[in-house]
Amino acid sequence: MRVEGDETGIPAGDRLTVAEIHDSIEALSEADIARLMAAARGFSRLCGIDADDLLQEACRRALEGRRTCNRGTALVPFLCGVMKSFMSQENEARKEGFRPTVVMRDGKPVLPDVAADDPSPERSAMSLIDGKATLAEIEASAIGDEKVQLLIEGIYDGMRGADLQELLDVDEKGLAAVRKRLWRVLQGCKSGVPS
Repeated sequence: MRVEGDETGIPAGDRLTVAEIHDSIEALSEADIARLMAAARGFSRLCGIDADDLLQEACRRALEGRRTCNRGTALVPFLCGVMKSFMSQENEARKEGFRPTVVMRDGKPVLPDVAADDPSPERSAMSLIDGKATLAEIEASAIGDEKVQLLIEGIYDGMRGADLQELLDVDEKGLAAVRKRLWRVLQGCKSGVPS
């Protein structure tokens, strides 16, 4: 099965060389460039990447040999396919959380005005160091209340709702009561707890 972007299985002689792609790009007519820009603007609305950047990335990938064009394939549809592939990759990366979400303002894509909430590597390292003392203080404050200690362990393990109820062997109201006791423990810690 052939997947888009998979350049295997086609004999090298049946593809344009990078030099031939370069010459074809140089020979594009004004009408071809207009068609490419129209396609880039359409893709831009779907992914939030500037149309010029989409077209430039398509050309770059073709000129680097990362994408190859079969002989007999017109250059405009080939470059449109490369732009579509790039747009799909970027949209998938956004869905997976690897790219910032683009905000459309007045029909133009812009990045958010505020900084990302993602911690920097330095902040993550500091959190590991500073957080250990805070967590140790919370655990020490919970000694003597087995349900609160279990709740803390469950939260560490990413449990929520019904999983925590099962772990603590309580109903919904019982879980709320244990959470309230945990809140009191947190308020009593020296480190303080965010509101």
